[in-house]
Amino acid sequence: MEYDKKCRDFVMTIPSGNKTLEEKWKNIKQILKSKSEEVLGTQEKETQKLWITEKIVELINQRRKYIYKPSGYHSETVRLDTKLTRSFLCFTFIFIWHGLTWEVFLWTVFNFIGITLETLARFFGKSSYYSRYIKCNLSESNERRFLAFITCPLTMLSAISNFFFFGGLDAGISYFEAIFVLNTWMQNIIIIIIFYSMCQISMEFNHYQKTKKKQKFNQYF
Repeated sequence: MEYDKKCRDFVMTIPSGNKTLEEKWKNIKQILKSKSEEVLGTQEKETQKLWITEKIVELINQRRKYIYKPSGYHSETVRLDTKLTRSFLCFTFIFIWHGLTWEVFLWTVFNFIGITLETLARFFGKSSYYSRYIKCNLSESNERRFLAFITCPLTMLSAISNFFFFGGLDAGISYFEAIFVLNTWMQNIIIIIIFYSMCQISMEFNHYQKTKKKQKFNQYF
């Protein structure tokens, strides 16, 4: 209650003027941060991942700086074929960096396929066809169900790739055969339903968080 009251009182002291939505949201974030520190105090965040050392962080930052960002993969101005080419080069570098082994190769192949499919899906999602036939004919909840359905195979690819990367070639092949080869059609349907449910729950939770943030924003403005 004290935190809520402090935030409300502070927000009311800010003149609205002709501020844009982005400026208003920036003010709210500053208010929440400052008042949270005032009421709750500050505490240094302790990482629970003991394997993340300073050397690992340095290597990650170097890859992000010299490979990922220069590739411009997430830039809106980059063409689709250029994005896919740069993605291929990034995964090729990862394959060479981690060692020229079969498990790393399969991990990079599965992830590259997943990234490629996701990129194509995002490209399709911005097309006029998607807006005309999908968004107009499906409600928001059904659209999320549709997206969860087409995301399900990507999640399965990601899971299998991690079996190869962390468990090795034999473990990856064993999991792949157990899931996709040796199962009956009923077992495969159950697995697909499980992965679909995971994607659906994740999307619904993300939608819930965005809705709550929007409600809090509208509450102050």
